[in-house]
Amino acid sequence: MTAIGRRFLVTLALAAAAFAISWFLPVMPDHSGWQAFRVALSPVWRYHGFAFSHWYEAAIAVASALSNAGFIAAWLATAFAPRCARGWLAAAVVIAGVLNLYWIIALREDARDFGIGYYLWIGSFFCLALAVLARRTALRELFEQPRLV
Repeated sequence: MTAIGRRFLVTLALAAAAFAISWFLPVMPDHSGWQAFRVALSPVWRYHGFAFSHWYEAAIAVASALSNAGFIAAWLATAFAPRCARGWLAAAVVIAGVLNLYWIIALREDARDFGIGYYLWIGSFFCLALAVLARRTALRELFEQPRLV
């Protein structure tokens, strides 16, 4: 296996580990990752009386929650799909990561209170984008290598 192939596997594994662990670590003082997920989905799935002030805040929160399904789909495509639009996939994962940075802006007064779970969650999106690009490079390298017959 080439160095680029190893880098791809390590980056892909780090993205999955960070994503999975972030669900159980504190995101805010009183909320773990999975609880923050429920808060973000509260406009469509009631949770402890949480409500957003404006419709656009609720829409961004739901989109942020749904980005988790996008992360899982992108991870699976990167790990197992031999041919998928990796450039578009990397861009979509980065866009989801940037969307999820919304919480720092929305809760700027409490931004100091964000826990390690939030930062691991955000980092997992950007780590996955790097894995997508590393896979793309590894595949290109594999097919460009001369073969001895």
